[in-house]
Amino acid sequence: MPLHRFKVLDSSGAQQEVSIDAQSRDSALGRLRSQQMTYLAYLGEGQKGKARFSSSKGIKLEEFTENLSSLLKAGVTLERSLEIIEESLENEHGRAFVGHLRQGLHEGQKFSVLVGDRPEFFPKIYTHLVMVGEESGTLSAVLERLHIYLQEKKETRSYVISASVYPLIVGFISLSVLVFMLAFIVPQFAQTFAKAKTEPSGLAAILFDVSFFLKDNFAILGVSTLLALAGFIYFLKSENLKEIKDQLFLKIPFLRKFIVTAELSTFFRTLGIMIGNGVHMLKAVQISEKVINNSQIRQDFSQLPAQLRQGKSLSSALSSIDYISGTTGKMFTVGEETGKIDEMVERVAEAYEKSLKQTIKNFLSAFEPLVMIFLGGSVGLIVITMFLAISDLTNLA
Repeated sequence: MPLHRFKVLDSSGAQQEVSIDAQSRDSALGRLRSQQMTYLAYLGEGQKGKARFSSSKGIKLEEFTENLSSLLKAGVTLERSLEIIEESLENEHGRAFVGHLRQGLHEGQKFSVLVGDRPEFFPKIYTHLVMVGEESGTLSAVLERLHIYLQEKKETRSYVISASVYPLIVGFISLSVLVFMLAFIVPQFAQTFAKAKTEPSGLAAILFDVSFFLKDNFAILGVSTLLALAGFIYFLKSENLKEIKDQLFLKIPFLRKFIVTAELSTFFRTLGIMIGNGVHMLKAVQISEKVINNSQIRQDFSQLPAQLRQGKSLSSALSSIDYISGTTGKMFTVGEETGKIDEMVERVAEAYEKSLKQTIKNFLSAFEPLVMIFLGGSVGLIVITMFLAISDLTNLA
């Protein structure tokens, strides 16, 4: 049956677009009125499962997950929980967004399907774990652990942003000072040499050439820099270049360590949640492998299910992957021997998360002094070069 799309006013007076699965428009209208919605306009037919959604603007994933988990844990049904969250939101876009989820659930669609239709708001790990929660009947517990995971991600992201602000400001000021000196200060010294009809030599000559080039082509260099920045941003966001980007980033030493640690942290955290909720090991690995973002790393992990089907243990299968350290492999061996593989997976995930935070902290700690050294060295070199050049000019006079 087709989906009939309508613009309506819900019971709270908020305007929404809803889709109703019915044989005809009249039948859909009948169901619409039975749900206490006021008809405004008919928007036509759509394909099943492709209902239009409002913007998720005004709703935070961490808060949404925490509230939904708490309501489900208290014994409230999923549809009623979404209704309560919808009514509690002040933002119109947020209410409409949750209202569409509730409407889809009322029409018989699975919550995991509705979540999967909004990848820009719900990450892949969210969709897969909700699917597991639905199948195992532990959606409340899964959402609770998802909230913890999302909160930790948020804290890490906030730490990176807050810790990066000062070094980035220092770096920007340093670059601005350097450009200002080359474009406006150094040319003043060059004019002194021109008036004295004397050609500078050595490093001073090179510095003057760079200065004049920068000053004469300032606009072109500025536009070129902006275009290069725009191209780099496009490269980062382009899905068509994803494989090239993923392979390239893994060849850069620091980025490789950061990316591998982040991906392993996500993989093992997902695997731990799966196993902890009673999901079979093979299926848990299959789902966990899909949440890995880097295509190169995901390709290597995609071999795990086949090895498990052949009868290999998880520790043995993991040891064949270059990204897995020997210590991690031994921890899984111990977990399998003691029958506490779920606890061991959680510990491994925590270890990688701590390593990720430490890697970020080390980089940010090293970045600031490097910027200061660069600024001090560059400005010092310019000042010393100019001093020696003026000294030579004075001696010639």
